[in-house]
Amino acid sequence: MPQVSMFETAVEGDEFYEYERKMAMKPTKGIVCDASCVKGNGTKKRDGYFHGEVEWQGVDLATGKKVFTSHVQRRSTINIGELMSIIDALKHLDLMGDFDAPVYNDNTTAIAWARRRKAPTKLPLNAHTAQTHKDLKEAMGWLVYFKPKNPILKWDTDRWGECPADFGRK
Repeated sequence: MPQVSMFETAVEGDEFYEYERKMAMKPTKGIVCDASCVKGNGTKKRDGYFHGEVEWQGVDLATGKKVFTSHVQRRSTINIGELMSIIDALKHLDLMGDFDAPVYNDNTTAIAWARRRKAPTKLPLNAHTAQTHKDLKEAMGWLVYFKPKNPILKWDTDRWGECPADFGRK
């Protein structure tokens, strides 16, 4: 695809309207995943970082059924939870033998980390966060080793509404 500025489009004329129509349609294939802080359990410690209980889940867009849920990470960040949800979705698709279905998430940081296969989290490593760091290292190891080809895409909440995997805790 040719490089375009934010003021140009790579698609012109009637093709542009078809592209816009397709983008406006809510996806029906793939897995959408989301993470959430366990309500009322988030705190900001003296080091300035959020340390809270985080969990995540994934929903199959074709069926609307939950395909995975996580354990609760006792001390984590929302970005780590969102990244873990993306990796769990990729693992699920890999187990199903589906190497083409997209994974959707609404967290741009987690999407970037997954695409780069690097998680430069600022969560300090200490006795409280050791398990989160261990889980993250294992998940990133899987991502680097298996190099899944499934596209990781941004869930467009403005066009498609809240993602079906949302916990509804806002």
